[in-house]
Amino acid sequence: HEVFRYIGYKYGETPADMPRRSEQATLIVKHKGFDPNIMNMSGNSLLYELSMFRFNNKYYKPIIEIIFKKYPNVVVSTELITELIASGNTDILQLYKKYKKIPKSLKSLV
Repeated sequence: HEVFRYIGYKYGETPADMPRRSEQATLIVKHKGFDPNIMNMSGNSLLYELSMFRFNNKYYKPIIEIIFKKYPNVVVSTELITELIASGNTDILQLYKKYKKIPKSLKSLV
């Protein structure tokens, strides 16, 4: 899907390119008919790709928030939350907590 072209590290791009790429990803996510449950070619969900790398939090946190607001039934896997807890990405975990996306079985760990 097109949105995956604008997230993650791309060879030859610099940190200065991130705002532009983040803006493009935001436009795609806001588009009518967008499916927030899409997977990339590696089988990772969009939320996984947006959430897992702490150094991109400032760029991807707004996109995650748009997804949670616009698509309240987006699928959040237990594995994603477990990996966020294990990596200590508290900034993104707080966003998942705010929108009640943490499975009951893992709430005591957050």
